[in-house]
Amino acid sequence: KAAKVTTAKTSYKLWHKNKAAVAGVSANKSQAKMELLPILRQIVLNGDIHIGDLQFANVHFRDVNMQIGGDNGNINIDPLSCKFYQGSISGALDVNLRKAMPTFNLTANAANVVTQSLLKDVMSSSKLSGIAAVKVKLATVGNSANLMLKNLHGKSWLRIMNGSFYGVDIRYQIERVKALIKGTVPQLQESQPPRTAFSQLSGNFNVVNGVANTNDLLLQSPYFKVNGKGSA
Repeated sequence: KAAKVTTAKTSYKLWHKNKAAVAGVSANKSQAKMELLPILRQIVLNGDIHIGDLQFANVHFRDVNMQIGGDNGNINIDPLSCKFYQGSISGALDVNLRKAMPTFNLTANAANVVTQSLLKDVMSSSKLSGIAAVKVKLATVGNSANLMLKNLHGKSWLRIMNGSFYGVDIRYQIERVKALIKGTVPQLQESQPPRTAFSQLSGNFNVVNGVANTNDLLLQSPYFKVNGKGSA
């Protein structure tokens, strides 16, 4: 889906040994080649960009604002902000195209994000709801999405407040085990569909080669606490 640029102010100077190819015009247009990386490596720009609606990999962003600067292959977007699933994102992105393999560095904070709506767009279904806050500091190297994912490194922190996990009712299962031990009937009815309400879900994640690991996952509710660890 093409982004709609509602306002944009950008001043730039562009150098290239084949100026006709860069401009997209030539005496013989069939010989003009627009190769993106060589152009970006030689561009100098400074400006502000606003994008009203943006969709990337089924994820929706609104009111994207960025201040962008570029100096011969080093592109910096700082600050970067947008509205995101009833919440907001703020951060900065640095892209270095000077080497054969581009590098990317991202820092971002997200707040008040409606988790279930986001996960439905990303995964087509969601077993998790709540209001999320996320902090990330990530870096990667690559010239394709797959390579960038495999080289992804960094840290992130996640907290989801006042949510539910669908598919299992942990409180009911605890009471069922207690009743089984005592030889009695559970005093609780299982929620339908089964779900576990919680007050907070939080964890710190270390990302290495595209794999996020956590050892301090914590799920809290008024009735129980669950600790966990794992990877994604």
